[in-house]
Amino acid sequence: MIATLASIGADPVARDCTRVLRLCGTINSKNGAEVTAKVLTGKRWTLHQLSDAVLGERPEWKPSNKPRSARIRSLGAAREGRKYKGSIYHRWYLVYQDLMKIADWYFLGGIPEGHRDTWLFLASVSLSWFVPYDRIEEEIIKTAQMWTPGLTVKEARRTMRPIIRRAQAAMRGEKVVWNGIEVDPRYRFRRSTLYNWMQAIIPAELLPQLRAIIPDELRAQHKKEADAGRWDDHYTKTGVRVSNEDKRTTARQMRAKGMTYQEIATEMDMPLSTIARWCNKMLI
Repeated sequence: MIATLASIGADPVARDCTRVLRLCGTINSKNGAEVTAKVLTGKRWTLHQLSDAVLGERPEWKPSNKPRSARIRSLGAAREGRKYKGSIYHRWYLVYQDLMKIADWYFLGGIPEGHRDTWLFLASVSLSWFVPYDRIEEEIIKTAQMWTPGLTVKEARRTMRPIIRRAQAAMRGEKVVWNGIEVDPRYRFRRSTLYNWMQAIIPAELLPQLRAIIPDELRAQHKKEADAGRWDDHYTKTGVRVSNEDKRTTARQMRAKGMTYQEIATEMDMPLSTIARWCNKMLI
């Protein structure tokens, strides 16, 4: 309904029943009026029926051919930005998460004055990388209303206008030339730039929880810890990682007692092929 009625100024935030309808007997906090009801026909309407009456009937819904578990995994990955882990899309999702952590820190008063424009700009850029372009404006307005109370909707629209234009250009497959190569037209910034812009409102206690908007020294520390973790669980060149050596020993002991590969795999909750491979190398 919001998308269809956008041309007449439909509020993109008013998308759920609690925003559309008010419970009889409650008070409208804006004007102090009590909500009342008038019975005209006695007929009850569901929200879907109301939508159909205003906009016309929707196309018939057709179930997906994918198994339910596969659909859930696919939707969850797209929603959380993990579908393209390691890519620029995932990187900007991590930036958005850090911005939300910063906003949560200032929950009661919203982003401090003097930093709201910059925070909202970076949040909007982040959204442009992993939110469908036709939903970006709605998400930006919702974000602005929640975390930057000092900014009006008009100011938020002014902030997001170039971001939406670039997202639309990316949707059309357009490119821009940067350093002699064609790249995606959406804004992109270095990690050091993001940190310099947000540094003033990042408390020292919050910094260790961030992953993308961090200084060079913290980035180097994270990399060192990740590399050390990978080395601690290195391959032993005997067909097993260090972390699985105890499991392999247990599997071989169970095999020596006469248990089948399937029984061992079931008992240890391990793939049958892994158990077979471990036990077949008992003489090595």
